[in-house]
Amino acid sequence: MATCYACQEEATSVEHVPPKCIFPELKDFPHKQLRKNLITVPACDEHNAAKSKDDEFLMVSLAGMLGNNSIGYAHSITKVDRSLRRSSYKLLERVFISNRRKLLIELGDNKFIHAIAGTPDLERLDKCVDHIVRGLYRHHFQTNFSGQAKTLLSFLVVEEQSRSNLQQFLLTRARKDTVGLPRFGENQEVFFYQVVDPDEFGIMLFNLCFFENIEIFCALVPENANVPTHLGFELMKRGMPVTFTLDGHEYPVQLE
Repeated sequence: MATCYACQEEATSVEHVPPKCIFPELKDFPHKQLRKNLITVPACDEHNAAKSKDDEFLMVSLAGMLGNNSIGYAHSITKVDRSLRRSSYKLLERVFISNRRKLLIELGDNKFIHAIAGTPDLERLDKCVDHIVRGLYRHHFQTNFSGQAKTLLSFLVVEEQSRSNLQQFLLTRARKDTVGLPRFGENQEVFFYQVVDPDEFGIMLFNLCFFENIEIFCALVPENANVPTHLGFELMKRGMPVTFTLDGHEYPVQLE
């Protein structure tokens, strides 16, 4: 009996990881078939059909990101736009929970684009990413992951300087660890993933990359992992000033 990728319930269907809606349909991107050989894992009802709204939320959140490749842009003005119109743009209210505003961004040479910014629903994004990385773990290792998944979003703009420095330090460290590693996935212009081997504490890192430029890093911490105390992070949590150094660059952090 196959069990669900995210729990021990009996599987009743298969789940696409990432969700199938992330990949453009042929009618919207006729230049190439981008839904071939998608990754699927066994799933129960709760972790497949019941999360369709989360899948749509994730699609809207990712496809319109600045910096996406042409496929992400095409997806944003076709399938994503249809989803927004069907919801009378209420989907945007779910993607940005506050501070939603329209921007006009100058690209140079008297070229401009319209964009929307705001405070994203990070809790829901983390939930979506958690499902994806557990599905990829099941696909990659043919067993379920049991433990915590800690997410780092590359596209999140952090305005407070110390937190921005911490984010940049963590992103630089994660990117350094994934340089040159194999990329898995058939349709890599839309999505691929990388896996960093577990360290001595059993912690491994996944890089989930969408539309070539959106990176989401997930550290998988197994249950009962004996994670050592890091002095710098402990001091940082207590509001003490800490400077992290990596490859000659300094990242000063002091959290309030």
